[in-house]
Amino acid sequence: MLAISLADFCHKEIREWNASLDLYNTELVSFQNRLAEVVKKNTGELVLKQVEHFQNQFVIHKDNIQTLQHDIRIQEQDIAEDVRRDAILEEKDIIGNQSFLRDKVHMAEKLWVSLRHDFYRFLASIL
Repeated sequence: MLAISLADFCHKEIREWNASLDLYNTELVSFQNRLAEVVKKNTGELVLKQVEHFQNQFVIHKDNIQTLQHDIRIQEQDIAEDVRRDAILEEKDIIGNQSFLRDKVHMAEKLWVSLRHDFYRFLASIL
């Protein structure tokens, strides 16, 4: 049986989180470009209200993603520092913070998927 250290497990999980968050940032750019196209083709009040709603949601999600990426970088730095000291000295803190970040990432994923579906529904409704 292959044993994996706590630090290795946390780093692997962090890499997965960062890949997901990078994907959301890429999708955000695409969604914002698509929204700009919608504005060029639609000037109706109802459509523009929806456009504004999604613009606001995109800003909020971008801020949340950046905050989460920052928190993840701090966690990774803390783990790396403990590894440099040749032991996870504060293992309980590392595990607790990793669990807290895991919950935040999962919530961000759920919110992103919901927003993505809402945005696709909006786009389909104006075609």
